Amino acid sequence: MTGGEIVAFDPTRRRNARAIVDAVALGWLRPSDLVLDLTHKTGRFWREWRPDPAAGGRLVRSDLDSSGELWAGGHLDMVADALDLPDVWRRRADVTVWDPPYKENGSGGSCAEDDGYGVADRWVPRRGLLAAGVVSAVSWTRSGGVVLVKCQDQTAGRFHPQTTFATVAAELAGAAPIGVLHVAGTTRPQPADGRAQRSPRNRTSALMAFRVSGRRRVDVDPWGVAVTVERHGLRGLLGSLPRRWEPPSLFASEGERNADG
Repeated sequence: MTGGEIVAFDPTRRRNARAIVDAVALGWLRPSDLVLDLTHKTGRFWREWRPDPAAGGRLVRSDLDSSGELWAGGHLDMVADALDLPDVWRRRADVTVWDPPYKENGSGGSCAEDDGYGVADRWVPRRGLLAAGVVSAVSWTRSGGVVLVKCQDQTAGRFHPQTTFATVAAELAGAAPIGVLHVAGTTRPQPADGRAQRSPRNRTSALMAFRVSGRRRVDVDPWGVAVTVERHGLRGLLGSLPRRWEPPSLFASEGERNADG
């Protein structure tokens, strides 16, 4: 927040939890919301704000948790694959949050967070998982609700525009972009092997917000999206759109948010 105004890039917004506070100020989250966090881990997103049970709100903490440590530590309400939740969750959440492991390239340990993203010394493709998770998140969210997606445009051999993949996947599933909050961070040093810098360093990640339309598509298979994106990139994702497709951004409105109560 700068001078009382929420701006897309605020250099003081350096934590995901602060981005959530700003998302509340923008009306993307409300105290009474049923919020489904698909990738909760230990809950860093919710250290400064969470739904208010007194107002009817609830935070449902979910994650894959293959080791069982998160469940044992009391961090989760549900252990589940974000792409394959029980059907009871379909079109249920007011807000769904998808924060996948979006970092694609490591640098041999020069950045402390590399190991946590599983990219300490190698490149790992993430775009298929990112896009598939966005499609799934839309399916778990009620019409008029909001999907929040964390990702980052980055360079790993070539430029990977994750915000574009997330936007097209959301539009494919039936959700329109309504805004983005950038979270300031740091960048790794340029490799010390004489290579010239060819791409600008991105010092921010993005918390993207999408409004789910009542005219969503119901035939989008997230697993198929993942395979298509990994094999064919953005061309494959665009090729999944129906020939007579109308982007939901043409009819998304604030009124839809309250359509379901």
